[in-house]
Amino acid sequence: MEALNQGKTAEAKNDDETASVVDQIEEDFEKYKEEGESLVHTLDSNIKANPVRSVLVALGVGYVLARIMGRK
Repeated sequence: MEALNQGKTAEAKNDDETASVVDQIEEDFEKYKEEGESLVHTLDSNIKANPVRSVLVALGVGYVLARIMGRK
């Protein structure tokens, strides 16, 4: 009977640890989600403020990546 109680205690401890890890993952996810949304908002604002510059930067980055990848 004592072994059964110890098994239940260990299982409860594992459940608590699992719940703690899940809670931490959820908190981290929310934090990174908010940071990502903030970054997207900032990027969107910058693109709207400087549309020509944004297009030129995008073209430049595309050209550089194409050269790196071996496409001409």
